[in-house]
Amino acid sequence: MNISCLVPTRGNPLGMNYFADTIFKTASNPNSVEVIFYIDNDDLPSKECADKLKEKYNIKYFFENRIPLGKAINECHRLSESDIFFCGSDDIIMLTEEWDSIVIDAFDKIEDKIALFYGLESQKNTGGKGGHHFMHRKWLDTLGYI
Repeated sequence: MNISCLVPTRGNPLGMNYFADTIFKTASNPNSVEVIFYIDNDDLPSKECADKLKEKYNIKYFFENRIPLGKAINECHRLSESDIFFCGSDDIIMLTEEWDSIVIDAFDKIEDKIALFYGLESQKNTGGKGGHHFMHRKWLDTLGYI
């Protein structure tokens, strides 16, 4: 894998579907992308949705006790086989064609891989702060957490 999308979700199967569909359909190499959901263990509709998505895409998930958002993202990376993480959300729709190649190329230009990238789409609701970002495993190795 090249990129793992780490996505906590709760009660939003429709958003999970849109997220997965747009992530994989806009990727230049969908086989190099995986989505890892964190689903609260009382959210059966989201689990059922993830099971259906697994039939068409590279989807993994935790079905565990409800925990804070930041902890859920950090749990998701434990299932990752990638060097690049996208800290996503179940309400994101990926608009950029070949987004995966763009992100990989950006990290290839950074020798130590300690960088944080985000797209223009994620600026709309965060005041330009990059709320949904891409980071490299080396960041995780350095800090110990996402």
